[in-house]
Amino acid sequence: MAAYLQTQHCIPEDRLARIFSDLYKIRIAPATLASLIAKKADSLRIFAALLHKLGSERTSPFPGRTYPTGSVTGMPRAV
Repeated sequence: MAAYLQTQHCIPEDRLARIFSDLYKIRIAPATLASLIAKKADSLRIFAALLHKLGSERTSPFPGRTYPTGSVTGMPRAV
């Protein structure tokens, strides 16, 4: 939760420490939060690398075929 709040909502570690103290009655040092967030970032980097590797191995089900992208104009009709 600390990693989410810090990265997605840009809440600094000292404020996160106060939030944990207020909500959960947990005293935690900002440096400890920074360390936990860094460890989570490292584990997610490995996960992201694995996803990237899996994505690069995927191929089209119909190699050599291209599909035009059309554009829609006007208002759609009710069926």
